[in-house]
Amino acid sequence: MQKDSQKVEALEIAHDRRIYGPMEYLEKLRRFEALWMHAVRLDPLFGRRWQEDIQADLILARVLNGLPPQA
Repeated sequence: MQKDSQKVEALEIAHDRRIYGPMEYLEKLRRFEALWMHAVRLDPLFGRRWQEDIQADLILARVLNGLPPQA
C-alpha cells in the first residue's frame, strides 16, 4: 500500500510541475484571482469570515501539538 501512495504522490508532483511549472507569476496570479472571484460569487461572504472558518482548524492543530486549545 505504501508503494501505491508514493507512486500517486510522484504522479501528482510530476503533473503539477508539467502544468504549473512553466507558468509565469502573473498568469498564476490571474488564475488565483479568477478562482477567488468565483468563490465570492458562490458565497458572497467568502473571504470576510476567514478567521471564523479556520478557528476550528487552529484549535485542532494546537491540541495535536500538545498545546492548550486557546492561546
